[in-house]
Amino acid sequence: MAKNAEKRPIKENTYRLLVWLYGVKYCRKEDLKLLWGELNEESRRSLLSYLIKKGWVVKDKRGEKEVITGTWAGREIIERECWLLPQIWEKWDGDWMEVILDNKGGKKEQALWANWRRKLKKAGAKQIVKGVYILPTIMWERFLDIRDVSGVRGVMAVRISGKHLGGVLDIIKEREKEYEIKIFYSRISKQISELLKDDNRKNRPMHRINADVFNIFFQLLFLVKEDSGFWRWQGGEENNFRDLLKQLSILYGKNNELFWE
Repeated sequence: MAKNAEKRPIKENTYRLLVWLYGVKYCRKEDLKLLWGELNEESRRSLLSYLIKKGWVVKDKRGEKEVITGTWAGREIIERECWLLPQIWEKWDGDWMEVILDNKGGKKEQALWANWRRKLKKAGAKQIVKGVYILPTIMWERFLDIRDVSGVRGVMAVRISGKHLGGVLDIIKEREKEYEIKIFYSRISKQISELLKDDNRKNRPMHRINADVFNIFFQLLFLVKEDSGFWRWQGGEENNFRDLLKQLSILYGKNNELFWE
């Protein structure tokens, strides 16, 4: 991890820009007012300077125009904060880890299990019943280590094939409202598709379409906070968060073609 990676959560406006740059790759400097609408010009300038100093973004040139682009350090930060983004999912073998906490004992054991519950929550684990959690092996390997449970009283971790989980995943998906999230992703995809049609763009000024682009982006940011990842984890689905960011990138690029001339 980059030396300047921090453990504490990043603030909302930083989160917005780093997610945007992760998917769309660049942001016109004047579009920061769309991304950071609640900030005045001085505050936007101050925040941008701070992020450049941290090494998370840089100023760049496209033609004669100034843009903001991301860095590898910035990517590492946002992959830690928004774990639906990393490409590690493409390497997932489909197996899961079941973690069992034997919630009995004294104060020392209770503190241990409370710490484990925090770790599991951070890794995106979902509770099946009290004291029993599941999470994809890819997330276990990212956030935890099998050595963490070796010899630890009252904590057990077992690797399980996805096909052996039966209806457990469906129950959790229903409880987490994953099907509703899928519908919202689909609606956003249709919005982007409509804006990608030349006829829907040619008679509208660029700043109006860019405003629509960022409005869609804000819808995505809201959804990702509700998306537990279970729908995505099972794979084979279209219109997930990363795919829609790629579509937004295409739309943003098409809308700004004249900007580079």
